[in-house]
Amino acid sequence: MTTRSTTLPRRHRSALASQRARAVTLWRQVLAALNDDTLDDAAREQMVARGAAQLAVRRTPEGQQPAPDEVMAVSFEEFALLLDVEQARAALAEIDHAHG
Repeated sequence: MTTRSTTLPRRHRSALASQRARAVTLWRQVLAALNDDTLDDAAREQMVARGAAQLAVRRTPEGQQPAPDEVMAVSFEEFALLLDVEQARAALAEIDHAHG
């Protein structure tokens, strides 16, 4: 019986570690924004919207862009924050600009 190694190549492990680090950073930023009493509501909502947009992007199949409705759903389901379509679009545009 032959066994296949399930160990990923080093470059794949490195990429996965980098993705995990970014995800942890995102969660820390969102949690900090939710708990920061010095932020006004608009700044807090913008940070949460950005986090929801990043999660929506990660959950969307590669090569596709999430719709604002998907960002709104993630925001509500993960952070209990209702975003409007303009906030969701702005967050997607900010994410797209940061990565593009």
